[in-house]
Amino acid sequence: MSFEVVPEHLPSTSAKLDTALVGVADTVLGAVEAAVAAPPGFDGASAQILPVTFAHAAEFFPRTLEMIGRGEEAAAVLPIIAAEFTRADQYGADSVGSVHIAD
Repeated sequence: MSFEVVPEHLPSTSAKLDTALVGVADTVLGAVEAAVAAPPGFDGASAQILPVTFAHAAEFFPRTLEMIGRGEEAAAVLPIIAAEFTRADQYGADSVGSVHIAD
């Protein structure tokens, strides 16, 4: 498998990714209130709407925002990766450094 990196593209990719993730975060945060529905009636099924949608929202939104944060971390290191690829290429290195994004 081959993998080509154009270091000059990584900083602009980083900026585009960061901008996109801000938009995604705004959309997700805007949906929080609408994600938990109020029960429309007093029957057994309607009584489950609030706890079920709340349980889903309580799991979905924190995880989604965590992944957006990880994407922002990745976007932030793309310029660093570009510099490392450029440096390694200039010196004929057979490998490049790595950046670990926290778990």
